Amino acid sequence: MRRSLTILFLLLTVAVATAVNWYSLYLNGEKIGYSYSNSVPITTGENAGGVWIESYSTMQLMRDGRSMLTSSRRRELYNAAGELLKASDHQLSGTETTIITAALEGGVLAVSSTRGVIQGKDYLEGGLPGSLGTHFVTGGAGPGESVDYRCYASDYSRIIEGTLSRGVLEILEIDGDSFTGYHNINLLDGVPRDIYLTAAGELVLIELPGGMRIRPAADETAAKADVGWVDPTASAAIFPTGVIEDPRRTRRLVLEVEGGRRPPEGPFQVVADLDDGRWRVTVTNYALEAPPPAIEPERPEFDRALDNLAASLTSDDPYDTLADIADWVGDNLAELPVGVELTAPEIYARRRGDCSEHAALVTDLARRAGLHCRTVVGLLYLEGAFYYHAWNEAWADGQWRSLDAYLNQLPADAARLGLAYDPRADERRSFFAAVDGLVVREAE
Repeated sequence: MRRSLTILFLLLTVAVATAVNWYSLYLNGEKIGYSYSNSVPITTGENAGGVWIESYSTMQLMRDGRSMLTSSRRRELYNAAGELLKASDHQLSGTETTIITAALEGGVLAVSSTRGVIQGKDYLEGGLPGSLGTHFVTGGAGPGESVDYRCYASDYSRIIEGTLSRGVLEILEIDGDSFTGYHNINLLDGVPRDIYLTAAGELVLIELPGGMRIRPAADETAAKADVGWVDPTASAAIFPTGVIEDPRRTRRLVLEVEGGRRPPEGPFQVVADLDDGRWRVTVTNYALEAPPPAIEPERPEFDRALDNLAASLTSDDPYDTLADIADWVGDNLAELPVGVELTAPEIYARRRGDCSEHAALVTDLARRAGLHCRTVVGLLYLEGAFYYHAWNEAWADGQWRSLDAYLNQLPADAARLGLAYDPRADERRSFFAAVDGLVVREAE
């Protein structure tokens, strides 16, 4: 993920109004795009009392010096009970296009996704607000109150939980300016979005993980003015206190980590609690004491091309199989960003991707070969800073192995910090708020 940083744009609708609201989007202080939302109350017909919502956002991002415009246009229709009746979402990232449609059929939301190939359909329970319609269940909360809610994820692939906590009227300070207002917190799937409002309820600022900020704009012209191309990978770098002299040869690393989420334990990572939201993490590139997997590996769904490839790379020795898989992925995937989350068959068909695609394809092929393997997402040290990255851990020949097909490493070096195992696409986005600071204590 070092070369492909996907930014989640989730705008909590503050009020339903027949007006277009324009916003400016910032990433770590740089203006990178704009968006608008339009909520139209339905006054006639069978859905009277409901609302039609349209939203659009676009961002000018760079990937390794290449411009990659990303945009999303979403439409949602709700009835008076707040049920999501139908929705569509058109997403563009670079040259990749994703089209998502959803419709409530007999109380069940049927979801289909198209991205070059048909992904099939998911069926979810109906009657829940969509990700842009949370005002249906949170609008009744008063100052100092909290409301728990459940809504569809932004791609309607699953249902996620949230809590909106409304602040009380107080003196707030943002970027040196003081004003009387409210600080609301929307905790969506455990990741906070900070929402600042004036005493009159007007939006001042929304802060999202990863340095993303949303501010209201006076009009369309103001929203679109002075937008520049920004490399989110560089802007998301975490600069530690201390230096790792030879990162690609590092076998043991001790970090002091500060952030909102405790790093996970693993075969190559031991975590000790300190205080004040800090942890001491010891990372090695050789397996520590860790039990073997308890169950047989679950094979991915049948795919003739991938099954045949995995079979051709499988040998009697599990370690050799793992090494051959890592070599094949490293040799056959061009190191080019794709901008969207791809499935393993799509990665194989396109033969390109960044570290995320390399790790995902290694996991898929290893599991087809009968090996336990998982994708690790975290931070990699490179040129004086930590960048978001993805690699693998696998069980082979009676022990855990770390590998990084993107960097052609088996075992992978220890100049990294794991943040999650086999994360979903939406979970990846939450990692940008997981680490606030790093101190290098030891490096061997």
